[in-house]
Amino acid sequence: GRYNYEPLFVTSDSLLHVYHLMFDKILRSAETNRFEPLLRQMNWALAARAEANWEALADADQDQRDAALRTWAYFVVAGRLLDPSFRIPAETAELVQAELENVEQAAGPAPSPIFPGLEFGEDYSQYKPRGHYTKTELLQRYFKTMMWYGRMTFRLKTDNPEVGRAETRMALLVADALRNITVGRRTGL
Repeated sequence: GRYNYEPLFVTSDSLLHVYHLMFDKILRSAETNRFEPLLRQMNWALAARAEANWEALADADQDQRDAALRTWAYFVVAGRLLDPSFRIPAETAELVQAELENVEQAAGPAPSPIFPGLEFGEDYSQYKPRGHYTKTELLQRYFKTMMWYGRMTFRLKTDNPEVGRAETRMALLVADALRNITVGRRTGL
């Protein structure tokens, strides 16, 4: 016979592989059908709040205005990475376009236009989709957006105190935006 009536040996590796395939499918489905629409709404709400903060700081000192503009640009980059129709306001266009070019080229470490205080720049090669994120254009955009949010940091303390203050101002504006938006009947926090 084909198997010579010998028992088959099924290793735990085969079960682990099946589990991995099932988990990957469930994750893809959740990201596509649930997380991506919420992320899209969150980007719009955060950018709108950041714009309102920038306008509210019209009479503030230049450091506060700069932090507000960079925070607004930070959210616009995320919005545009996920949604090609996301509006890029004229005030943020220079910063946003330069950042988007770096992300799309994914060429490796380079200075970040929005985060100029990063002494080694940002490693834009990390924005190249991999794994199941290569399967659809939507998942590729989702991957880049989540990498953007996950990789960019707001440091309180740096070797250059002015950089630390600038990034802390931005972090406070991000926290304000998250606290004051509603997405899917829930706050951003």
